[in-house]
This record gives sequence, C-alpha cells and structure tokens, in this order.
Amino acid sequence: MGGRGHHRSGRPGRRDGGCRGGVHLAGIAHEDDFAALLHANIDGTYQVFEAARRAGAGRVLYASSNHAVGRHEAPAVLDGAARVRPDTLYGVSKAFGEALGSYYADRHGMAVACLRIGSCFERPTELRHLATWLSPGDAVRLTDALLRAPGLRYATVNGISANTRAWWELNSARALGYKPRDDAERYAAELLASFGGPLSPSDPDAAYVGGRMAVRPHQTSASAASPIGW
Repeated sequence: MGGRGHHRSGRPGRRDGGCRGGVHLAGIAHEDDFAALLHANIDGTYQVFEAARRAGAGRVLYASSNHAVGRHEAPAVLDGAARVRPDTLYGVSKAFGEALGSYYADRHGMAVACLRIGSCFERPTELRHLATWLSPGDAVRLTDALLRAPGLRYATVNGISANTRAWWELNSARALGYKPRDDAERYAAELLASFGGPLSPSDPDAAYVGGRMAVRPHQTSASAASPIGW
C-alpha cells in the first residue's frame, strides 16, 4: 500500500474482495513545512486507511516513528504504549496517523498496528543508533509478525532490533509474535572508536528519544527541509 518516502496524490477507487490487509510506509520521512506534511503524511494517510476500509481490508500496519514520542527523555525505558510527545511537525503527522488508526480500529473494526520505528538502516552509523537501530531483517520480521498476529485490535509497538543498549521495551511487540535477531552491539566498538567515545548525557542524541530532532528549530515554510531523522 505504499513505499517509504513516496506519495501518490489522488483519491482511491473502490476495490472489493481482493485485499486482506495492507502496510502503509508512504510519506515524508523527515521534518518539512506543514503544507507538505499535510499533503503527504496527513491526507495521504487518511486516503490509505479509507482505501483499506473500502476494499474490505481487515488489517493495516502503519509506519509511525520514534518522533511521535521524541520529546520523552532518554534513556528511560519507553513502553510501546507511551503517550505521544512529538518532537517536530513530522512527529505530529505521525501521531495523527496513530490516532487515525485507532479511529478505524474502533469505528470500522479493522486490526491496526502502529510501528514506532527507530533508525531503520542497513547498519548503525551514529552512536544513537546503538539504542534505536532496526535492521532491515528485523523490520521484515516485525512486519510479518504483526500481519499474522491473532487477536490484534489496535496496538502501538516499538520498532527496534534486540539492541543491548535499547531505550525502548519490546515486550508488547514480542507478545504479538516479533522475534528480533539482530543487535546493534556488534557495531559498538567500531562506532565508539570512530566518535571518540560515548555521547555526553547532555547531547540531545542521548537526552531525548527523538535525538537532535527534539531540539531543532521550529519548521516554517521558509525553512529548508531537513533529511535528518529516523
């Protein structure tokens, strides 16, 4: 039902009978001005859920983000059901998607899971990623588990690998069948040597769940879009 970083405008047509579920990965994956986020991440997410409803899909997985809860302080262990505390307008757009998923679960009986994705890259490239990394393999395993999980109604789960230094719990995701295999710790010695040691506790990447995005200036239409995130 979409790929990360892309948005197709237009309205969905009716499709009956052939769709059992969908995975919504589309949208802008970084901070941007509100007009762009409104189009891609807010209206676009509504169009996906509404298309799923009209198609009779029983289940939708929604790619949320750690930036929906990015103003929580780290390294306190964050539960998968922690309340939204967005760190940016991008985080606000992801919190909207979580609320919309709850609406479609309650009003239309869909099974919805929102994945608060950490840092999904081939390998960790920053010290923060030692806590927040989600390997591509574990991303597939998490998605597969949530597509198959019996009894799912509505859930928000943390999307990270089994990282030794993780800030976020995985119990709620494991309860739905997730079995992560990867751990960012295998890259720890290399990253610590490259960056000259661990982060200072006062560094935003160590102080907030959303890292430095949690302290960046407020985005306006006159500001340049930034690709940092995840």
